Amino acid sequence: MSRATTTVRPARSLPNTRARDTLPQLVEEMAGYEAPSESLADHAIEIGPHNHGVAWLVPQIDAQAALDREAALRERIEELEEEAENIAIGMLVQHRLGESVGVTISGADLIRELGFEDLAEGLPE
Repeated sequence: MSRATTTVRPARSLPNTRARDTLPQLVEEMAGYEAPSESLADHAIEIGPHNHGVAWLVPQIDAQAALDREAALRERIEELEEEAENIAIGMLVQHRLGESVGVTISGADLIRELGFEDLAEGLPE
């Protein structure tokens, strides 16, 4: 299955020479932002030869916000991976207990004993 990719570009683009000549004003502009934008590209200025951007000038406040969002996403991914692992363990134990002979406790009880109270909710006793 192929995924479509979207190229995100800043709204402004400058050739190298113009960016070099106006760098002090561009830096002053970047320093004037008091709140980060939702996207790293919102306040960025694309710089490159003949307006073919090869670099972005980004306000520090936007760069830091993007790094913070990345850290939050990484943390959330770790949480979801752990939750998926817990669910898989719970399902495996439940399956094994269903096939075992002479089971003395219910699958829900075993799952609770393993510390997965939330996974045991709604399971037959």
